[in-house]
Amino acid sequence: MRRITILWALPLLAGGLFACVSNYPVTGHDPVAAYKAQGLLSAKEQLTVGVVAFDPGSSSVPPGSPRIATPLEIREAEARYLAHGIGTALKATGHWDSVSVVPAATGAVDVTVEGRIVASDGVRLILDIAVKDAAGWTWINDTYGSSASPGVYRNDNGNDPFRAVFDAIARDVLTARRRLSDSDAKRLRAISTLRYADGLVPDSFKDYLLEDNHGRYRLNRLPPRDDPIMIRIEEVHGRNGELLELFDDHYARFSQALRAPYRRWRQRRFQEVMAMRRAQPGGTWLDAMAMTVGFGGLTGGRYLHQTTGFVMPARQQADMQMALATHLGRVEAIDAAFVEQLEPVMIEVEERTRTLGRYGADQYGLWQRLIREIHGAETGRI
Repeated sequence: MRRITILWALPLLAGGLFACVSNYPVTGHDPVAAYKAQGLLSAKEQLTVGVVAFDPGSSSVPPGSPRIATPLEIREAEARYLAHGIGTALKATGHWDSVSVVPAATGAVDVTVEGRIVASDGVRLILDIAVKDAAGWTWINDTYGSSASPGVYRNDNGNDPFRAVFDAIARDVLTARRRLSDSDAKRLRAISTLRYADGLVPDSFKDYLLEDNHGRYRLNRLPPRDDPIMIRIEEVHGRNGELLELFDDHYARFSQALRAPYRRWRQRRFQEVMAMRRAQPGGTWLDAMAMTVGFGGLTGGRYLHQTTGFVMPARQQADMQMALATHLGRVEAIDAAFVEQLEPVMIEVEERTRTLGRYGADQYGLWQRLIREIHGAETGRI
């Protein structure tokens, strides 16, 4: 069963909201720092991690829905920002050889973290997270989420309002890593290198790896240490590490520039949702969230309270709908103002300026072209 981890910054709002929930209270301690206190892994035990820029998810809503769709431009910016947040939390543990945020999955790392935005509106953050290693084994396939309280936006202490989500993911990835023995980690690094080599020189290393019907790999044998192709592959792999650092630095600078306007957008959205709540006589917090995350809402021309089943009188319903329409219009204006602050994502590689496209095949194609252009690996040859 897929596990759903919800880290509540408020008391649990409603029972039965999700089918399977693990609740972790948000406290003042730093769970990542607690792992650091357990002692760092040795260099030979440390693995490389690639955090892929997230899938922005769907920003559309059904016709006639009381919710407002988040513009795709905002979702795409969040996809990069949130991936960087998780990468930062992973780095903070000190247990990894390297952690890089990349535009698309790459065979050049031992562990890959991918995510999809389920909900993000300043009130709550919900992410689908999948973590797999180079051998094809799944470490994590969970949903993580947290709700915000008004206090998180009153003082800007430099931390993300939803940092608890990042820390929980970093903690769980590290827990999965600790289940591997030293020999497991060594084999995983060898598999990662050979899969990367096979991607550059197809079929040259197929005898060294065995793949089962589930897409999982195991070592058959290792190439000779003096294999000239393998020596060249290792050189290319090292150069690829520089490219990973370049992308990671780009995402770090992007996230730093986005942090302040993104926080303001979240805060203003949060305030409007709270105002929607106040606009509903006898309404509940869950009713307010319905406007942005899709629970409850307008039913058959009457407003039906999610928890009580009470139907409002027509006049009261009309006044409430007018107030809600005003706040929803403000949310649209808040979104539009934030979109205007977003700029195209540019990166300079080998004295060439590139524009990182939207999540999907175009980014993956860009990644592959950069690898081949920089390393001269054309038509499968080095």
